[in-house]
Amino acid sequence: MHTKNRRIFTASTYDKTMSEVKKAFGPQPIILSISTIREGALFGIIGGTKRCEIIAEVPKNKAIKKVYAKSKAQNTLTPEEHKKALQNLFGQKLSTLKRSQLKPKKPLLVDFEESESDELLKILYAKKDGLKSKSKYAVSKDASITKEISTQIKKVENKELSELKHQMSEMRKAILDLKSDFRASTKVPIIKKIKETKDLIQPEVVLDKSLEAFHENLKVIEENLLENDFSREIVKTYVSLLKSSEDLKDLSLADLKENLRLKFKNTIKIGESIFEKVKNKKQDKPRVMAFVGPTGVGKTTTVAKIACGLAQLDNKVAMITLDTFKVGATDQLKFYGKGMKVDVEVAYRPDKLQALIEKHQDKDVILIDTVGRGPKSDLQITAIKDFLPDSLNAEVHLLLSANFKFRDMIETFRSFNRLGVDGFLFTKLDETSSFGSMLSVLQKCTKTISYVTTGQAVPGFYKVINKEYLSQLMFSNSI
Repeated sequence: MHTKNRRIFTASTYDKTMSEVKKAFGPQPIILSISTIREGALFGIIGGTKRCEIIAEVPKNKAIKKVYAKSKAQNTLTPEEHKKALQNLFGQKLSTLKRSQLKPKKPLLVDFEESESDELLKILYAKKDGLKSKSKYAVSKDASITKEISTQIKKVENKELSELKHQMSEMRKAILDLKSDFRASTKVPIIKKIKETKDLIQPEVVLDKSLEAFHENLKVIEENLLENDFSREIVKTYVSLLKSSEDLKDLSLADLKENLRLKFKNTIKIGESIFEKVKNKKQDKPRVMAFVGPTGVGKTTTVAKIACGLAQLDNKVAMITLDTFKVGATDQLKFYGKGMKVDVEVAYRPDKLQALIEKHQDKDVILIDTVGRGPKSDLQITAIKDFLPDSLNAEVHLLLSANFKFRDMIETFRSFNRLGVDGFLFTKLDETSSFGSMLSVLQKCTKTISYVTTGQAVPGFYKVINKEYLSQLMFSNSI
């Protein structure tokens, strides 16, 4: 492989190997291949030490050979020779590589302008065999040229950068001017157009301070009613009623509440109580009252309360129970009757009830306690109707607990109304702090009301109510 003009060089690194090549063949050798080998490796691949191997040959260009020979002999070149040598070197780069007849194992990219020229300058102007360069002028002049070139490049770069910054500044200014002009030309027309569109959709409303206060008060009233469990539908009706009254806009919050309370008071239907009827209108046959409603609302206790009140006024009273379903219901009513000295009867069938009513024709009032049924028990509710025919001419009172939800009250009323409900009787007012559901039902169903109960004890804890009592519960949380 070794010939006069071709050799193999090895070293621990690429830089050291290339340095050996250039020492032997000059600044511009022809590189045939570069590879990594393992010296002392088994089969050439196992173990051993990694080294760089370069196969190179002497350049064939005569000008380069001449430069190499002269630099080797004198260790320096004049500036003119240096310039000519570099020109020849750069001009022969590609043609030299094309004439290579050996294909390199790995492609080598050589930067002649930086690495090779720097290396050539080092060889031309470096110390050689202990001798100093004879042409200090050439080195200093070349360095000054390099410095001047660098300075000129920086000046050009700075000038271009300055011009670019100036252009960007001018562009930014122009954009801001356009933006300002656009705003000035479009702002007023756009605002005017929006206002015109708004006026078409909704006329402008100018609110004075008193009107603003009025609307704030309405909002407070609406919140109070909803907190008191009034139906949203009823609340909406109340607020609309207040809004429509022109003479209310200057009233305070308290005055608005009082105004609404009075309006509610005038819409309530109060039925004549049994106490007033027996006092004012005597008749030959007894008055019959039937108490119906769901389980647990207090029908039996309410019958006993009213019977006790009538008996205390020297009225003749009889109590009849149809509730043979609930355990202890019959015994409970008999216990109350014994204490009040009031007759108590049990009707197991509709015909039995009719016979018992005929039996007590001497009484002023007959009170009938029915079995409790849920609002979804259609068949059982219909069965009660067999005990209460129209010929009985009984007043049917639907009992509802005041702590029921509005929706449950409405559903219960619709189920029991097939019995011909004449009025409501609300129980357990002492067990709730919001009366909106009860009052909403009175507004929604337009039935009369005469009584409420406020406790479980017998006697007492019931009220024959009036409009004033009920209207006071609108914004109250206690009875």
